[in-house]
Amino acid sequence: GEVRDLLTAQSLGQVFIKPKVDTKAFSAIIEPKDQMLNTLLDGIPGVLDPLAPDMAVHCAEVVDFISEYRVYVVDGEIRAICHYKGPE
Repeated sequence: GEVRDLLTAQSLGQVFIKPKVDTKAFSAIIEPKDQMLNTLLDGIPGVLDPLAPDMAVHCAEVVDFISEYRVYVVDGEIRAICHYKGPE
């Protein structure tokens, strides 16, 4: 799989990874800190089915947010902006 190969072949530091299409396939992880990528790809017999190694994912550099807001959009219109965490 491309993601596993990329992380093992290069020392990129930490990488934020989350599913691109099936957003409930797994919770977002930070690798190599979380050390979950191999477990997700290999699975745990009788507990967790392995994910497809070619599953589409979003990868991004890890950032440290000071404050986070959620914006809710319906039919192209902003319906609400809510503070999620951090100082307002």
